[in-house]
Amino acid sequence: MDEPLLSVCGLQKRFLSGGAEIHAVDGVSFSIGRGELFGLVGESGSGKSTVARCVAGLCRPEGGEIRLAGSFQMIFQDASGSLNPRMTAEELICEPLDILRRGGRAERRERARELLGLVGLGEELAGCFPGGLSGGQQQRIAVARALAPDPDLLLADEPAASLDMSVRAQILNLFLRLRRERGMSVLLISHDLAAVRRVCGRIGVMRAGKLVELGETAEVCGRPRHPYTQALLEAVPVPDPDCYRASGRPPRGAAVWL
Repeated sequence: MDEPLLSVCGLQKRFLSGGAEIHAVDGVSFSIGRGELFGLVGESGSGKSTVARCVAGLCRPEGGEIRLAGSFQMIFQDASGSLNPRMTAEELICEPLDILRRGGRAERRERARELLGLVGLGEELAGCFPGGLSGGQQQRIAVARALAPDPDLLLADEPAASLDMSVRAQILNLFLRLRRERGMSVLLISHDLAAVRRVCGRIGVMRAGKLVELGETAEVCGRPRHPYTQALLEAVPVPDPDCYRASGRPPRGAAVWL
């Protein structure tokens, strides 16, 4: 069996709030293979983002083990806060390549413009500063910047939360394309179970810092074992409102529109 690209075992992270100790991540274990899209879902405050920040080395865990057999880049949940307001879109995308000293200046600029197109933005935005872009455009710049050095693993923390439905589908389809064409792995963190189950082969469900369910997407969504997973599925909107009105709740595992 091939070694996982990412292996997380017994991860523990605690914070102090008002003198009380909060277990933000409590014994979480999972792995991601090469070329796999893995979804981590749960409500706000469940610990999903803290897991990603621990994997990225931005938080020091109190316990557990993280093993990563490749390079990674992260897409932060707050795109506006992660982009330097004094840098243009082109400069932001080129920044990782500058740091890694990949290619000459002309090659880096060409790569930046290629990535602008890949995330659905025109070359005319290359010279724009973040303050002159919409929230959705800022988010796509953040995605393009993360893709610039062609990482093995993408840590995507709510990468489509600020996007409208059509662009959201475009970004998710891009992840599928990157997996298919480049073998890139993605840890997709989201509260949107509909989006995650559309693109991910496996899903982990988090609640209050714990991983309450883990398995193949079809199994977790078709036959959820934990009541919290069942509640998340029942909260997913369905395209047939008449079905919802007749039953009082969405059918388990129903298809959804992105």
